[in-house]
Amino acid sequence: MDSKDNEFHRSIKPHWGPRGTLVYAMPSSSGLIQARRGGSHQPERAIIKNKGALVSQGKDVRFASLNPGNLSIKMLNLQKGFSKVNLTGDVPYAKLHAVFDYEDFMNAVDGTEPHQIYEKHVWELVSCLFDDDYDKPKVNRDIADYFEIRFRKDRLSAFWVKLTQDQARQQVRKAKSKEEGAIYHLSAHQIEDACASLIDGRDYRLATLVAMIGGDEMMRQDMRYQIDEWRRMKLLSEMTEPIRAIYELLAGNTCVCDGFDGPFEDRAWTFVVSKSFGLGWKQAFGLRLWYGIKQEEPISAAVQKYLKDLDAHLEDHARPVPWFVEQRIPLMWDDKNLHRREDLFWGILKIYSDFTDKKQRYALEDILMPENHQLNPMDYQLTWQLYHAFSCARIADIRPEIDNPHEDSPKIDQLTLDFATQLEMAGHWTWALFVILHLLDTPSRALGIQRLLAEHGGDIGDGPDDEVVQLLIEDYRIAQPWIWEAKALHARSVTQDHVKETEYLLKARNWVQAHETMAQNVAPRAVIENETEMLQKLLDGFHDVKFIGRWNLGGQVYVDYLRFLQILEHGEEEEADTMMVDGDDGDSEQDSTSSSRREDRGLPPRNDYEAVLSRLLTALPAMMHHGDRKLGFYERVAVQEMSNVVAEALLDEEDEGLGTKAQLLSLPLTEDSTLKHTVQLSVEYYQAVMAGGK
Repeated sequence: MDSKDNEFHRSIKPHWGPRGTLVYAMPSSSGLIQARRGGSHQPERAIIKNKGALVSQGKDVRFASLNPGNLSIKMLNLQKGFSKVNLTGDVPYAKLHAVFDYEDFMNAVDGTEPHQIYEKHVWELVSCLFDDDYDKPKVNRDIADYFEIRFRKDRLSAFWVKLTQDQARQQVRKAKSKEEGAIYHLSAHQIEDACASLIDGRDYRLATLVAMIGGDEMMRQDMRYQIDEWRRMKLLSEMTEPIRAIYELLAGNTCVCDGFDGPFEDRAWTFVVSKSFGLGWKQAFGLRLWYGIKQEEPISAAVQKYLKDLDAHLEDHARPVPWFVEQRIPLMWDDKNLHRREDLFWGILKIYSDFTDKKQRYALEDILMPENHQLNPMDYQLTWQLYHAFSCARIADIRPEIDNPHEDSPKIDQLTLDFATQLEMAGHWTWALFVILHLLDTPSRALGIQRLLAEHGGDIGDGPDDEVVQLLIEDYRIAQPWIWEAKALHARSVTQDHVKETEYLLKARNWVQAHETMAQNVAPRAVIENETEMLQKLLDGFHDVKFIGRWNLGGQVYVDYLRFLQILEHGEEEEADTMMVDGDDGDSEQDSTSSSRREDRGLPPRNDYEAVLSRLLTALPAMMHHGDRKLGFYERVAVQEMSNVVAEALLDEEDEGLGTKAQLLSLPLTEDSTLKHTVQLSVEYYQAVMAGGK
């Protein structure tokens, strides 16, 4: 192994610790995870350095965490209200209802930060395109389709005006001529303002024509014919570019204005409207929406028109870049493919075009990826909620893999896991659990639910009135055994309270694990400390012991020991065993039917003094010497303590013969107890011999 390989194997690899903490090592002389080199003001980054480090000679171990992003619990709560949780076997599965309005999501977005304003506009655009909040006329299909086309176009038009009017007003103030100002007004569909600007420039004829812009096909044909005539007569050179552009818009041409290639004095340059006047992509698309298609044509026609020009590289200067590029807001990461990102508005328009044309041409995952609309590439909320909104309404879906065309794409579940991780690291673990309920793969969903419960068992209350317990059981429909098993794991690994652990496992009806914990950690200490009431309560919780391995050398020994103590104190009139089974009425089992009922529960049929003593004399030595597991310290002490109690009780019995009492010598007693009881037995033996000799 050369020096480089040796250094690699000895290095500390970056890895994730608890609660989403990134652990990494760096040379002491190097800088920390930097926001950006140079400058005193550092923008917020996707990875945040945590305070504190383990400093050593030559290398420091440092800690960082992911930026939680811009989470909105209000938006998740809204989606939760529109969702329904069903069961797949015992595993809950959540899905968004098909009946909801996107406008509700729009109204739920609060705040005045740029990203919040943008998100609100995203939901507003989706509402304009997909909400059916209008009264459909009871007419034939063709008229109804035309009515819907006009309704959608009118709503989108009003929304697009709102998006473009501020930029247009700024451009109007910088316009070099009234005709140029009219173009900027038209780029925001401000037709009256455009006419007013032309009137101020004393171009009354053009103002009259602009008042009819976006008209029928006959008007557009007339304008195209007129422009061709001017080109044939070599008159285009006599017009300014703004005037030529306005006439082209009147003719329905929203992209390239063809010139005339002739003598210099007659030459007219070819130009692209959006490039020549510095229009943004929203203005460029607006020109096609308002003036490039006919009134009866759908929105998808404008989308395809703009897409065709983009593919031909005619609108490279007005490409649909993300909002943060337009507003020059720095990202939280160094995006090497920033030039390839597309605004989510444009992606949604393409989704709508696919939806109306009843075919999916564009990959939904590429459109919704956070890199297209978030400063933080690990901020998944908007992506996740939009996906479920589109998928539920069957507008669009992530296409399956080519190798598995009949199965759901793993990208769907990966998106859900990424968003759940983001929520959990931000401290919203119950909402992360809600997100996990949307996993399509049932085993993965069950594993994800159990993992989250296990990691946050300490945040779950004990009683049914606890708010978190009610949320998990009533809203999320999570199986109660999963909840109590998570609580048991927390009690074992964090609080190290084995009594609580046993109680939770009993609530979970996990008899095997509860028995193991009780027998190894709880019962021995209870015997040593004489906590018989607590031990009896735990043993009563075992409703069915038929399938518990080693019960006869574990729980049954402690049941018999407690019963033995009770008989010694109260006699056989009172029954100590109160363990219940489902459907048991709780009465004591002292009648002739108790034997069969005990057998049904996996318990010995007899519970009288002789049977209990016999079982203890057999089981206690077996626990110490013949078990398949080495006992711990407290277990050995408890066995010896129980053996001592049995031995002393046996010696005190006057009715028992020496043969029966001699069995105590096989009990695992301490050396002093063995010596004591041996002497006592010897004395009794010689007394019996002497008595017989007389």
